[in-house]
Amino acid sequence: MLNGISYLAVIAALYVIKLRPLPALSECLIFGLGLASLSLVKVIWLFLPLLVLIGFGMMLLMASSNTILQTISDDDKRGRVMSFYTISLMGMHPLGSL
Repeated sequence: MLNGISYLAVIAALYVIKLRPLPALSECLIFGLGLASLSLVKVIWLFLPLLVLIGFGMMLLMASSNTILQTISDDDKRGRVMSFYTISLMGMHPLGSL
């Protein structure tokens, strides 16, 4: 059974596959403006839909950045590029937690 984040990941992946003409900047804007507007909300009924928007934007950004990295890297260096991407993605969490 899928949880809410998994549903958003599937929807975002289908969105990336079907509607790729959307530039990567708009994905960053969806996620960033969602986070910025979340800091201003004080009512829970506005808070919950913003969380859905932020989750969609985050999954869209993660899927598209992963796709772009794998597309532009050479075939013989793709594993190295993805390992650096994974290390930087997972390795920045402890620093961001500070």
